Amino acid sequence: MRYVAGFVITIFLLIFAFILIFRGGSDAPDPQTGAPQLVSYANTSTEVRLTIDRPVMADQVHRQIVMTVGRDASQLSYQQGYEGAVVRSQTYANNPTAYANFLRALELAGFNKGDSTENLKDERGHCPEGDRYVMEVRDGDRVIQRFWSTSCGNIGSFKGRIDTIILLFQRQIPDYITLTADV
Repeated sequence: MRYVAGFVITIFLLIFAFILIFRGGSDAPDPQTGAPQLVSYANTSTEVRLTIDRPVMADQVHRQIVMTVGRDASQLSYQQGYEGAVVRSQTYANNPTAYANFLRALELAGFNKGDSTENLKDERGHCPEGDRYVMEVRDGDRVIQRFWSTSCGNIGSFKGRIDTIILLFQRQIPDYITLTADV
């Protein structure tokens, strides 16, 4: 009986050792999404974006706020209509160290956690009286990751902490309150 217990313990220790050895590295994929950890994008041209799409209304009065943060710049774009005509835009300088810290905070808040099933890809029309939040990781025109949520409760593909994500993005735009006062 002692030999069996010793054998089982040895097997568990070997499995544990393999997990520790083969798991490491900053580019390890996130276990839920299979995507690289966000921090691995800190020294690349990849950007993260949060779009706050306001309530569903006539094209002439519909508004959205798009905040894009990258290694070299953070930008807020205030847009009108469903085709995104830019009303106002402001860009601020950024650097790789600040971007890496921001990406790590996003990661801890679950920015890269979500459900990628086909029936959850389209946020249009959901929560028509509230806001829709679209979170993206982009490399140029290529969308690497895209999840969405709403202000109407637990609706959408996003599985992280939306309030924290919104706050983190707002803090990347020094004049956020002033720039969005009339939204």
